[in-house]
Amino acid sequence: MRIYNYLYYKTYLLAQRSKNFDDIPVLGGMLFVIPCFMFNIFTFFPKTLKPVHFFPAAFTVFLGFIALSFIFRWYDLFNLSASVLLLYAMAILIDAVIVTKSIYIAYLSVIASFIQLVAYGIGFMTDFFKRVLFKVQ
Repeated sequence: MRIYNYLYYKTYLLAQRSKNFDDIPVLGGMLFVIPCFMFNIFTFFPKTLKPVHFFPAAFTVFLGFIALSFIFRWYDLFNLSASVLLLYAMAILIDAVIVTKSIYIAYLSVIASFIQLVAYGIGFMTDFFKRVLFKVQ
């Protein structure tokens, strides 16, 4: 996580120095393209897929579970799940503050980590269903 925070911080400094914030949406687009590329590699080299590649998909399903527990008014389950999510966000925030010495960058790293995990999770699940379950090439 520290490496990711450091890279995010360096990207932010580069954008700030160049005064070019127009390319920031490109980063978001890359977050959706990279998981598809990763899964396409899996179809050609099946041994490259490790169990750790399923964690972003589990995180995405967990977020959906939190939303469903709130919608169906399972408040005890919602409180427990939201507490776990808040603990994860606080861990990222504290680590980012220690590394970058900036609250603002730490706040952005929490947002970026959520975006990255959800993007990887959606891309992985989409390609998994298409290529493995439905055998679409």
